[in-house]
Amino acid sequence: MGLEQFKKYLQENKFSGEWRYIDEPENVFSGTLTYDPLKGGFLEFIGGPKNLLTSKETLASFLGKSPTGKFISIFNARREKTSFTFGVFSQHQYSFYEYWESDSNEGLHKSDILLESLRFQLSHLEEWEGRICLTPEFDSSAKRISGVSYSEFPSVNLYEDEKVSITLNYALSVQGNMLEAFHLYHNVFIKVSVKEGRLPYYNTEDQNNIEYYFLTMHALFSFLIGKDVFPYDITCRYETIKPSENASEHEKALGEQAICGKYFPYWEYEAFSGKVLSGIQMFLPRADIPDLPSLTAKWFSKQNIISDSVSQLTSFHNQKFISETTLAFLIFSFEGLHRKLYSKKPIFLKRLRNFMLKLQGKVPEKNTRDITLKERVFYSLFKCRKLLQLNNAQDLLIIAHKMTQHRDAIGHRDKDIELSGAESAYLSYEMSYLLEAMISKELDIPKETIKKGFERSMMFDSCNSFIRGAISKGRFHL
Repeated sequence: MGLEQFKKYLQENKFSGEWRYIDEPENVFSGTLTYDPLKGGFLEFIGGPKNLLTSKETLASFLGKSPTGKFISIFNARREKTSFTFGVFSQHQYSFYEYWESDSNEGLHKSDILLESLRFQLSHLEEWEGRICLTPEFDSSAKRISGVSYSEFPSVNLYEDEKVSITLNYALSVQGNMLEAFHLYHNVFIKVSVKEGRLPYYNTEDQNNIEYYFLTMHALFSFLIGKDVFPYDITCRYETIKPSENASEHEKALGEQAICGKYFPYWEYEAFSGKVLSGIQMFLPRADIPDLPSLTAKWFSKQNIISDSVSQLTSFHNQKFISETTLAFLIFSFEGLHRKLYSKKPIFLKRLRNFMLKLQGKVPEKNTRDITLKERVFYSLFKCRKLLQLNNAQDLLIIAHKMTQHRDAIGHRDKDIELSGAESAYLSYEMSYLLEAMISKELDIPKETIKKGFERSMMFDSCNSFIRGAISKGRFHL
């Protein structure tokens, strides 16, 4: 039974059966497995063992049996709610986004999940690519589309190291009855292939796992598209597990079997919500990146520097509204990135510091001291002034002052110097552009390409106009 059929089965039939914690075979209780296309998979216990509420933390792993006869191992199930009736525990609900099938009644442990390859799609990847393998053929005499031609695109090698190779691939899929009405889809997907043997999927102490490559590629395309994209249609392939002569009892219980992995992404409905993102709304679409493999290699090499800031950026782009703490979080992320970029360089030259003091009408300093956050922000704004299209040094100093003043106001709950909602929102956008500029420069993306990316943003011009207006009217000042 494929993933789509299984999801349909669960939507139409609540599947009830016996479940237990993977590591506690004696602790068996009744549960119901359901699937909601808007929320993912759910596991619900009616009653359950007395220690269910207290013995496990927020995340737990369970084992049960599917309607196909396969044993299901669920990892990282998240506790959603607990209900009580007359003071007695009566219902417990966990949500999950992935499950793994096997033939063994011992189930699987995370260490059993060893992959040969992982394939996944990302929302908006087709729009980002900008090319399509389907071309309508128009019959001018009949004034209608007479057919569709298909052009097969070769896969693109994105990244390679001693463990894996990662490719961007293209495929045509068909949905519907071929004899009546059907739909053709141009799909772009990413495939991570292990070079020799298998790699564990789940996170280990080092980067020797498939999850690392999956999350790194997800972050890359979130950055390029300028929005937190959503993975979906995630499938993987295993070798057949064969127990060795020195195998443990658990490994022997697994026996020789092919294991199948399936996912229920929490965010799946977002990928099919009908929202289409055109290339002109993206930060860096495919057409602006002539050498994608080089960019991907640079992305992997800079992960220890940029990953935290990229995570904060994509979170910001996916927010439905901007709160008073948004700017503070972005500034915190900026400070971390700035310290990593310039930790071993004397970046704040004496003449630049004195330039700041001169702008403020102060006397230049002779002594040395630690760099302040406002100096870090001003220094970075000044270096990126042409990309941000804010060339007036006095204005940059005022922006740096207002940003750090707001951060301090949030930290100390000082209502007298807090910004208004609009001021905080526009300065948040300005800080996000600064972070994108710093990360892009670190990735050696050409300045003209970065500039084009900013100009595609619907907020870029209005953000600069608002800030210039606030400075000229005296709302922003030193």
